[in-house]
Amino acid sequence: MSEIIFHGVWCYDVDFENFVPELPHNFYRSINVEVGHKSLATKSTFSVTVCSFTWLAHHYSNEGPQWGRHLLLVGQYNAEEIRKAITERVLQCSRPTWEKSLEMLCRYFIWEFEDYVP
Repeated sequence: MSEIIFHGVWCYDVDFENFVPELPHNFYRSINVEVGHKSLATKSTFSVTVCSFTWLAHHYSNEGPQWGRHLLLVGQYNAEEIRKAITERVLQCSRPTWEKSLEMLCRYFIWEFEDYVP
């Protein structure tokens, strides 16, 4: 049984469900993911960059080697497929404690408190 609670996917500037990029095969979008844990009463926001292979090639093909992190590559924009891929990855990161789940989630998503020092 999963300890992670997946709350949903959304974007700051557009309606994730109804967004249609001008070129579905050539796009870039930052997407937010809300996740909780059974041991907590709160939820956290994570982000991931979703872009098409075409967009990546178009913007970085002549710039030499590039590092990538917190990135989901897709053939074209399809909200249902993107949500499904994100949901599956989030649930695969489920661990008995929030700290262990967070460690796994941060491999794929940017946590809102990543690198925060009080």
